[in-house]
Amino acid sequence: MKKVFSIFVAAIVALPLIFSGCAEEDPANPLVVDKTKTGTLSINILAIINTTTTPAVYAAAPITLDNVVAWVNNNELNSSASGRYLVPRSDMTWSNGVLTINAPTTDSGVTLNVNILSAIGTRTEGSPAAPVPGIWSISSNITGAIYPGNTTVLSFRTMSFTADKVVGSNQ
Repeated sequence: MKKVFSIFVAAIVALPLIFSGCAEEDPANPLVVDKTKTGTLSINILAIINTTTTPAVYAAAPITLDNVVAWVNNNELNSSASGRYLVPRSDMTWSNGVLTINAPTTDSGVTLNVNILSAIGTRTEGSPAAPVPGIWSISSNITGAIYPGNTTVLSFRTMSFTADKVVGSNQ
């Protein structure tokens, strides 16, 4: 009886596998992106990392490229496409508070969308001055039009800081 039950269970498990492999599927048509036409977006991203100085001094925001997501809507690159073209980190640089992103574009230009994800960090506050743990963030996405061979420079964006003692704890 145990042997018959085992064969029955094996047949039930194998039956869907047999039929799932029979269908011939059409491969997806991937979006072909013309990378010979690229544009550049340059954004200054600053923060007040020390509140003990008067006047407050802006400095490079405490982020890395791991905090950056940039994309172009595929329908701007090809009118019959949908979804998003995510810009690889290899096409981005972060140096001295300036984020530079190179992305594919068309002759009529495209909108490059940039989202800066929140970052855990510290800011110097108080008297006596001491590092305070918290979260750095930007309130909205950043967008800019880019055109082949051109650099679009956006005015600076400022990251805000929210003190959060839980961030600094060892929990």
